[in-house]
Amino acid sequence: AQTHIIILLFVVLLPIATFVKAIYNSYITESRQPAIRGKNILYVIAHPDDEAMFFVPSIRRLREHNKLYLLCLGNGDGAGLGRIREKELIQSAKYLGF
Repeated sequence: AQTHIIILLFVVLLPIATFVKAIYNSYITESRQPAIRGKNILYVIAHPDDEAMFFVPSIRRLREHNKLYLLCLGNGDGAGLGRIREKELIQSAKYLGF
């Protein structure tokens, strides 16, 4: 019986508690940050898809009241897909509001 309770705690309740804590921390952090408005903001990334993988939360928050710019230092041609990755980056940048 004790084993079942321990499994229940780790498998069900711990992930739920962790999720609730993350939501709470996100809300508290966001509500304490001063608003950034009327700025020119440059995101510098190494290669295509970094904007989507790492910066979407800040992009979504900042794009409404600021001008966003994107500088990509490479085209992601490591596998010979550079031209395709460039086109994907252009589409992503438009979608994200750059």
